[in-house]
Amino acid sequence: MSEQGTNSRAEGAYPQGLVESVSTLSRLVLSEEDIPSTLRRITNLAVTAIDGVEQCSISLARNGDISTVAATANVITRLDDIQYETKEGPCLSSIEKHETFRIPDMEHDKTWPTFSKRAAEETGLKSMLSFVLEVHHDALGALNLVSSRLDAFTEDDVAAGSIFAAQASIALKNAIDYAGDKEQIEQLRQAMMTRQIIGQAVGLVMASKQVKEQEAFQTLVQISQHTNVKLRDIARRVVDKASDL
Repeated sequence: MSEQGTNSRAEGAYPQGLVESVSTLSRLVLSEEDIPSTLRRITNLAVTAIDGVEQCSISLARNGDISTVAATANVITRLDDIQYETKEGPCLSSIEKHETFRIPDMEHDKTWPTFSKRAAEETGLKSMLSFVLEVHHDALGALNLVSSRLDAFTEDDVAAGSIFAAQASIALKNAIDYAGDKEQIEQLRQAMMTRQIIGQAVGLVMASKQVKEQEAFQTLVQISQHTNVKLRDIARRVVDKASDL
C-alpha cells in the first residue's frame, strides 16, 4: 500500500461504526435492493464506518470508461473528475493494480503530483484513501474516501476500510446479479406475452377468414412486413379490435 500509517488498534477490537455498517452490508447481500440504492447505502455507510472519513464516492471502470456512480457530496465528485482529467490518482491506481492507495497530504504528494496539486487547490481536501472493488467479471470499481484534515487515515483505518470494501464488493455483486435476473425474467415474461397475443390473433384470423393456422399466421406476417410494424403489435391490434366488437 502507498504511504504507510503508524497507529494501530488493540487486537480484535473494531470500531462500533464498522461493525454496524458491515452488518448492514451483509443484510444488503440477502436483499433485493437495486443498484442505485445499494451504491447510495455503501457511500453513506462508509462515512460512519471508517474513522476520519468525511466524504465517499464510488468509481466504476468498464469497457475502457470510468465514471463516478455514487458520491456523498459534490466536492468528492469534483475530486474524481480531476483524476479522470489528469489520468492519475489513487482511485485509478487502485483499479489498475488491485491495491489500496493513500495520500496523507495532497499539497506535498509526489506519487500523483498533477492530480494532487489540482485536488488541493480546487477542492481543499487534504487526505485520500482508495480501495479496489471487485464489482463484476467485466467491471472494477474503487471506493474513495477523503478528508479535509492532513494525514486523516491511520493503519487502523486502512484495515477497517479493507473489511468494509470487501463487504461492499459482495453487496454490489449481489445487486448487479439481481438486476440481471430481473432483466432476464422480464425478457422471458415479454416473450411469453408475445407468444400468447400472437396465438390469440392467429385464432381470430382463422375464425374470421375460415383458414388454417399456418395461413392465418402468414397473413399476420404479411401485414407486418407491408406496414413495417412488429408482428406482436399487429397481433395486439387484431386482438384489441376483436375485443371492441
